[in-house]
Amino acid sequence: MNRQPRSLVSRMTWLVVGVSIFSLLLHLAVSWLWAHEVSEDLVDSLSGRVTLARQLLERAPPEQRPALAASISRARFTVEHLEAPGLTASTEPPFLPGQVLQRIREGAGPNFHVQLADPSLSENRGIIQFDFDLGHPNQVNDWWRITYRVQPPLLAVLGTGLGWLVLVGVGVLLSLVIGVRSIARPMSQLASRLSDQGSGLQPLAMPVGGGAEIRTVVTAFNQLVAEVQRADQTKQQMLAGVSHDLRTPLARLRLRIETQCDELIAEELTADLLAVERIVSQFLAYVQGDSKAGLGKPEAVMDVVSWVVLGFAEQGNKVEFVPSQLRLELPDLAVQRALTNLIDNALSHGMAPVLVALSFYYRDEQGHGVLTVWDHGPGMSEAEFERAQLPFVRLDDSRAGLGHCGLGLAIVAQIAHQLGGHLERCKSADGRFGVSLVWPLSSGQQNHEAP
Repeated sequence: MNRQPRSLVSRMTWLVVGVSIFSLLLHLAVSWLWAHEVSEDLVDSLSGRVTLARQLLERAPPEQRPALAASISRARFTVEHLEAPGLTASTEPPFLPGQVLQRIREGAGPNFHVQLADPSLSENRGIIQFDFDLGHPNQVNDWWRITYRVQPPLLAVLGTGLGWLVLVGVGVLLSLVIGVRSIARPMSQLASRLSDQGSGLQPLAMPVGGGAEIRTVVTAFNQLVAEVQRADQTKQQMLAGVSHDLRTPLARLRLRIETQCDELIAEELTADLLAVERIVSQFLAYVQGDSKAGLGKPEAVMDVVSWVVLGFAEQGNKVEFVPSQLRLELPDLAVQRALTNLIDNALSHGMAPVLVALSFYYRDEQGHGVLTVWDHGPGMSEAEFERAQLPFVRLDDSRAGLGHCGLGLAIVAQIAHQLGGHLERCKSADGRFGVSLVWPLSSGQQNHEAP
């Protein structure tokens, strides 16, 4: 299974996303290294502050200690007197790793009992408590507590230059993704509009705000479409003109053969004349097939098939139609031309008897009508079948003199394309070879395929 190539828009987007993510990872790696250094600085700074506060309180007279504690207290660093030691057991909160708390304990020393405030209370989250006793052995215990509120990690990171760099990196990532999508969107829209056209090329409207490059592509495409349309018109006019101009001299030639030639010579000339008329008819059919207006009016496929098969049978050909109750409709002239060419190819290149069948099937939740012409000949390989659908391609050059100009199956393929369908080759279990005209059905036909 071949993987579909990514679009340019997708490639550009993934490139920007990849580069941005790589840059963001680098920022995070640097931030992690920085955070490690910050944690070390926090341990050293906090240990020094609590040790200094203890020393100041030890040197101050007992009556001056409350005032001194108030003077050295700050918003996140407070010193207060305890009536009794408030030793509580608690677990470390998620935002403060246990190894950091252990280093703080080691830095503070044995003179402090370091613990975390009870995390079950929201107001205590992020608080480290340093309890210590200033009482002498012969005096009543004099307990004090230093409370330090740890700044939340997010605010701590944002409070640094690297934290802002991370935010800038995220912002740049989003900006680049949005920018690339907005810049490349016109290209994606242009590709979608081109793919929606299929093979029926039509000029594109000039996009608004699509950029100079997109406008250049649209202009070049419209010029190409105009050239193709002019070439098609020239081809149709040439073939139609030649075909129509040949009909008058052919009619005069037929009249002269019938009135002025001996019976034996007339029979031979008539065969050649029929071959020329056949070629002219195929040219006209091929030219008319380029226009949907030449496909005719909607008609029941079964009725048109019955009429065409009856015409071949009346000429002594072994052609049969399997009766069907399917109520499918197609343009009558399209069915007539396609079926006539398929039966004629089967009689000329295959082997009688020829069987025509009309069927119906579902594929990919879509109903399809199938018109198949079977014969008992050897058939064609897949490569030959593809080549035979090209105009003016003859698989058997020896049949060129019989009025075969290589347009038979090309006309059928052209009609199938106009109907939104395609041709398929098939083999039956008993060795018959068939060519099927397959076309998608409308929702109404899918729901009423049989009475």
